[in-house]
Order: sequence, then C-alpha cells, then structure tokens
Amino acid sequence: MIAIAAVAGVLVLAAALCARKRKRGLALALTTSAMAIPFVAGGTPLTRFVAAIMAIWGLVRVWDLCRDPRPRSFPLRLWHLLAGFDTREATRCPPRLDRALVVSTAVHAAIATAGWFLAPTARWLGGAALVYGVAGSIDAGLRAAYLGLGLEIPRIQRHPIAARSIAEFWGRRWNRVVGSWLRANLYTPMARRGMKTGAPLMVFLASGLLHVYITWAALDIAAGALMGVFFLLQPMLIATERIFGVERWNAAWARVWTVTALFIASPIFVDPMLRILRR
Repeated sequence: MIAIAAVAGVLVLAAALCARKRKRGLALALTTSAMAIPFVAGGTPLTRFVAAIMAIWGLVRVWDLCRDPRPRSFPLRLWHLLAGFDTREATRCPPRLDRALVVSTAVHAAIATAGWFLAPTARWLGGAALVYGVAGSIDAGLRAAYLGLGLEIPRIQRHPIAARSIAEFWGRRWNRVVGSWLRANLYTPMARRGMKTGAPLMVFLASGLLHVYITWAALDIAAGALMGVFFLLQPMLIATERIFGVERWNAAWARVWTVTALFIASPIFVDPMLRILRR
C-alpha cells in the first residue's frame, strides 16, 4: 500500500500546483517522477499495478489540466486526476437507480468470479473471462454509482463482445476512456497531417508502451514485453481482416472471427494479468 499512498500524495500535490500556470511544468515533472514509485516502493504485484495505473493516469490528466484554460477548484482538479474517466464529460442528471446497470454489474462480476475459479484448470479461458468480467463490472458499477449521485459519466466499455472486427473492438468498444484520449491526442492530430497509415500504428505503439510500463512495474520486464507483443499483434490482425473483407461478412461470422482472433492472441495478455490478480 506504500506505493499507492505515495502516488496518491504526488497527485494531490500536482492538483494543487496545476492552479498556477508557472507551476504546471513542476506538476508535470512531479507526476512523471511518480512513475518510478511502483518500482522502488515494494508491495504486492497488485498494489504496484494499481500504483502504476494511478501514476500514468495522473500524468495524462495533469497534461489535460495544463492544456485546458478553464479554471477549476482544487477538489475538481483532484477528482479529474483520480477518477477513472474524463470528468469533463460528466453531466448532471436527476439522481436515480439504474436497475439495468446494477444487473450488468452483477452479471459481469459473476463472469469475473467464474473466471477466477476456472483459471487454475483452464488458464487462458478463465483468465480471459476474469479480465472481461472485471472490466465490465467496473464500467457498469461506476456508472450506476454516479447516476445515484446525479452524474452521468462516459462509458468505459461498449459491449466489447459484440464487436464485428478487431478494429471495431479497439476503436469503439474496449476501454473507451484510454481509446478516446489516444484518438484525441495522437490519432486525430497525425491523421490531420496526412499520416493516416502511421496514426493507428502509433496509437497501438503508445497503448503497448503504457501496458509495458504498468506490467513491468507490477511484475518484471519479461511480463511487460509480453504485453508489448500483444499490442504489436493488433495492427497485423486488423490488416488481415481488411485483406479478407471482414466488414462485409455476415454479422455472426464477423463476431466469430473477432472473438476467435482475440482469444488466440489473449494468452500473452492474460498470463501477466493472472500473475498480478491471483498473487
């Protein structure tokens, strides 16, 4: 827990510094240096994993605050750094209990639980179910909780299992918080400069580097390298489905292709995640 507490302390300080233009560079430097904390603070793989996510996410969100001219109070700045979504996209609404989201949270939690118990005997299948279930339950649970407080927040997941292509899976459905940030800050600027081929490759490279850092901090460089390979495979899978015209396939067969291709590639993603979550 020392690593998590240390990173949280840095983010609190960074949130305070972001209020003044002259100190925003210092805020960026502090959050950049916080990325070293999981490597030196010790702890379990899970605590280092959480601390690494907080560090890299804090750096991304400090960058947002430094570029955004709108003034924010200290609590709002801190919320932006610690929330698992872009708080600028949150909108007020009447507080309510969304039963569909509560059910979705329970269903995804059940999938994660089943994956947890299945993993010792069917490692890849159980691990994939665990990762999918955890991601889905976080998305639905967060949205249900915030709706109860009168805030509608952006979706993190958009039914990834329904994707009809690898491109759709990553571009529209899986982890839309990170995907949207990469699109806005990397893909779109590069595409506007005419680098339409290089832009998606750069997005996957950046996403891969993020996961390499997080996994390396939680486990070791070998596990981080596995994560990197997984993300380098994705442009190849997208190129393959374009060659075979998957977007023109029957919806059912297109979904079979997407799930099968991702599942075959998933062990190099799932194995490090199981080592983190099950220790």
